[in-house]
Amino acid sequence: MSENDERCPASAPESAPARFLTWLYEDQRGYIEIVAGAPFPDRPDKIDMRMDTRRWVYYDPERPDLLGAAAIYAAQLVEQYGNVYVGCRLYTRQARDTNMRS
Repeated sequence: MSENDERCPASAPESAPARFLTWLYEDQRGYIEIVAGAPFPDRPDKIDMRMDTRRWVYYDPERPDLLGAAAIYAAQLVEQYGNVYVGCRLYTRQARDTNMRS
């Protein structure tokens, strides 16, 4: 996701982050892992995953408020770090609670 793709408020269903998340997860339900990444200053070809920005947001296609919260957070990370990563799959609560990578 890039801030240049953002044409409307991040909470709007037609915003770039919201469209991307809806496309990625369709009618599934579960927790999205959202985390920022930034190039290492001395290795611009490598990305530093900023785990201090990691957030879990519940996704439910019938809850636009949850989609809006995820989209807003992703847009904030784009603005601050330039890169945002989301899991390609959704997690259950148990998987979310046990996923302790750093």
